[in-house]
Amino acid sequence: MKRTDLVWPVVLGISVAMLLSAPPLRADNNVQLASIGAAALATPEELSEQEIIRRKELLIRAQKSIAEADAAMKAGKYADAANLYQAALGIMPKSPATAKEMAAATNGYTAALIAQAKAAIKAKKWAEARKSADDVLKVNPD
Repeated sequence: MKRTDLVWPVVLGISVAMLLSAPPLRADNNVQLASIGAAALATPEELSEQEIIRRKELLIRAQKSIAEADAAMKAGKYADAANLYQAALGIMPKSPATAKEMAAATNGYTAALIAQAKAAIKAKKWAEARKSADDVLKVNPD
């Protein structure tokens, strides 16, 4: 018998041993499966209501972030304001119902980045000013 003929039974034996010694599924996997099962049992009306509630919650969080960003702008904390406006843009549901908030967040984000760029120019930090200007153009090309 060749030496290579002995390798496959050893590899197979190790593989079987590894499979048998693998830990069982964790409890949080079962929780996730249970929640998927519960969602599948919900009626379309219930799912619709849950989605409406989820979107309203996101809108409220975005409005809060915009208000905090506005306060940061007034305080001259442009980097904080830009981060808050960007967070609002990231979580806000995109729909005609949120157009007003979307415009406020976009305009605020643009203003914060421009203010950041102007502050960087005054401090002669050209790379930071350029980055802020590039970020403005990504969000608001006009």
